[in-house]
Amino acid sequence: MVVGREAELAAIDRVIQAAGRHEGGVLLLAGEPGSGKSTLLEYARSKATGLTLLRSDGVASESSLAFSGLAELLRPVLGHLDQIPELQAASLRAALALGPPTASDRFVTYMAGFNLIAAAAAVQPVLITVDDAHWLDASSGEALFFACRRLSEEAVAAIVTMRPEIDLPTDPVGLPRYQLMPLTTADSLFILERHPRPMSRDVAQALCSAAAGNALALEELPFVLSDAQLMGLEPLPNPLPVGSRLMRAFEPRLRQLPPSTRTVLLLSSAMDAGSLSILSRATGQLGIDCEAAITPAEDAGLVTVTDAVRFRHPLIRSTVYAGASPKDRRQAHRVIASVLPVAATAERAMHRAAATIGPDDAIANDLEAIGQQEQARGGYQSASAIFGRAAALSSRTEDEVRRLTSAAMTAQLGGRSARAVECLDRALALTEEPLTHADLTLLRHTISQWLEHPIAAYEALTREASVIKSRDIGRAARLLTNAVYPCCMAAELVKAVETATQARELAQASGDHLLITGAIAVESIAHLLHGDGFRNAEPLKAALSAFLDPDLGTTIPVEVWNGAYAMFVAEDYRIARKLLTKAIQQNRAAGALVTLPYPLALLSEIEFRTGAWLEAYADASESVLLALETAQDSSRAYGLVCLARVEAATARDNVCAGHLAEALELAERFGTGSIPTYVWSIEGFKAVTNQQWQAAITALDALRRRCRQIEQREPNILRWQADLIEAYVRVGDVERAAAVINELTADVERTRGRWGYAAVARSRALLAMNEGEATSLFSQAIDLEADDPFEEARTHLLLGEWLRRAKRGVSAREHLHSALDAFERLGASTWATRTRRELMASGERIGRRRGPAVEALSPAELQVCRAVASGETNKEVAANLFISLKTVETHLTNAYAKLGLRSRSELARLFALEPERAVMPVA
Repeated sequence: MVVGREAELAAIDRVIQAAGRHEGGVLLLAGEPGSGKSTLLEYARSKATGLTLLRSDGVASESSLAFSGLAELLRPVLGHLDQIPELQAASLRAALALGPPTASDRFVTYMAGFNLIAAAAAVQPVLITVDDAHWLDASSGEALFFACRRLSEEAVAAIVTMRPEIDLPTDPVGLPRYQLMPLTTADSLFILERHPRPMSRDVAQALCSAAAGNALALEELPFVLSDAQLMGLEPLPNPLPVGSRLMRAFEPRLRQLPPSTRTVLLLSSAMDAGSLSILSRATGQLGIDCEAAITPAEDAGLVTVTDAVRFRHPLIRSTVYAGASPKDRRQAHRVIASVLPVAATAERAMHRAAATIGPDDAIANDLEAIGQQEQARGGYQSASAIFGRAAALSSRTEDEVRRLTSAAMTAQLGGRSARAVECLDRALALTEEPLTHADLTLLRHTISQWLEHPIAAYEALTREASVIKSRDIGRAARLLTNAVYPCCMAAELVKAVETATQARELAQASGDHLLITGAIAVESIAHLLHGDGFRNAEPLKAALSAFLDPDLGTTIPVEVWNGAYAMFVAEDYRIARKLLTKAIQQNRAAGALVTLPYPLALLSEIEFRTGAWLEAYADASESVLLALETAQDSSRAYGLVCLARVEAATARDNVCAGHLAEALELAERFGTGSIPTYVWSIEGFKAVTNQQWQAAITALDALRRRCRQIEQREPNILRWQADLIEAYVRVGDVERAAAVINELTADVERTRGRWGYAAVARSRALLAMNEGEATSLFSQAIDLEADDPFEEARTHLLLGEWLRRAKRGVSAREHLHSALDAFERLGASTWATRTRRELMASGERIGRRRGPAVEALSPAELQVCRAVASGETNKEVAANLFISLKTVETHLTNAYAKLGLRSRSELARLFALEPERAVMPVA
């Protein structure tokens, strides 16, 4: 009987019933030790009639190997492996040690686990129960929450318990969490009144108060009291063993057990899974009869025994292990290692390591080999821990450094950047050899620039380059090239230009083609950001040419992504789009989620400027979600501002403000000085969109001062000057408007960008004194904006407004209709409303027109439709977008209904032949 948890039981019933209706649901139950989490899971399992039950229980252990929890969870449904994509199936087999290692990203394994569950759910609804998720190995924890975030369209109920005060193996971001509250006084007294040990009412009240609503405390406290204490004839202990002392409530019961029983319990607590056969062999080594020794613990209700020994509560296991002396714990691990099967190489090595104090190169070598195996099957966090332990057992410094480096690299691959930096700091402190020190410094600071203030990384990298330049010019060039990035992140553009020039000179001296390409790319970016014009655009295009040929199939390395950004700033959107599209396709095919947020965000910026706003919204949304899921908080800020720009343009003002605030918080946390400039530019643009001119001036004047301070002179990056000029004109401050025009003109003469010339012409037209001058300037701007539908429409609107005020109604309406058509096609509803008002003011009656049909699609539905329209099968779409086949089918069904379509061919035709109803296709 479950007492006092009616709301929780009802929630469990709802999520299980929903699975029976083929509706997925997740319930995360967070509660203190003893709050009744395990009891609630037992109730859930009792309600699983007609469902496939998948179960995994976390075990507190420092020796858990990667994916051990996932292996336990998926064991009943492994028969469905042939129903998931082969790349995923191979990755999952490798992770579960059922097949050879693969080179796939860890998220391919996570996607495989999710698809395996989905395949089983297509046959019969599934119930997942996971107890003590905080004690799962890190890889299993990530895989679990990855799957839980994708269950909404599957016939799967997932109920997971965890402690609130213990760090989880990964953040269950995006999942609802239910906090178990303490039992009420009435429910607590109800439990005590039915306790097998009778007690007086006053004692029950005292225990009730001491237990503070903790169900385990209510159950265990009476067992540590004497009969006289329970009846109130003797005083109660003060304080009672509850709260952090609850663990000690088990100690009296453990002390009453025979020594042999306590030894058996210690052996069980030292094992990840208390296999009865292994335990029997271990006790035999010590001359103990396993069955006779375990029976008293079983009779005392401390363990249950089937094919394995299970502690009735995790706290009992913790109490047994923590209560033993270090010497006894080492002996337990030593004995376990001696009786494990020969095939259990990894487990044996881990137990031998736990039994060792000082350096032991033989064990360290074994651990290093195990770490490499864990790494090969994608268990990066487990591998990192094992490499770290191997380093601690190494007698030679060079071995320790190598193993710490491996620990850092696998920690980074596993999404644990802070641990990677910690390991590299330890390795650097041990390293005197200059070349090795340089490589470690580069690795350390390319990671830490996302965790600490970026300038710290710049200073360390440039300092190391000066030390190493005379020994290895290529290494020095690589260090300086990477030092440019943190300068740009911190908006230190003068330093970026100086450093990039040095990097390019050293790279050219080295003769390394890829190194030269990367250096030219960062030099181009630095000069573009600084406003030094497009002088490096042509050399960069030449360097990038090898990556643009679709027939070569060349992999797009990270260095080339910077070239894509440079081409974006230089307004060569065709090259930038090609590079990004190819990189995204390659990384989707490899299942490399961690590499996708940045190129998706940058592609979103390009799509916004070229009029594919719905695509821009979908790609920015996916960028933010993937950055959140892969714990890339710093890079998530860029995706957020790209998303917010589309939201500002499409009248999603509330969510836009929230995303900008989130981006600012992340920028402050990580010292990314470039992000506030994006935020101010978007806030100003949003205010201009809503014709809130003074608010626009406040935001954009702050940006103006910041750009002067950091010497950011390239107008095309943030495109804020034209907005500020218009705002000044609208409030009648012609003098300040003219001053900004002069500043913009000076910048454009340096940079020579097309948008800059268009912005100057449009801005000067606002101050024109006669119709001929205004019309000529506006027309110049329109010609320059031909590839940017929104900017072109804005200029048509401004020209229409000017002509209407000049009593040229017919000419005004021609331009206003051009603007309205574009705004409605893009989904810029606020701008369309403003344009309709101008048309009505010009004397024309006009009805409200619909925007693009696919405006009704969610970002996820749009992504699926785009992929299907390009010819991908449903299975390919599911694999590339990291969703299930069922989710693809659901999104397509919803999209067909919204778009009034009946088939894939109609969908393809819509996206190919009627882009004004859909979105601009990728070039």
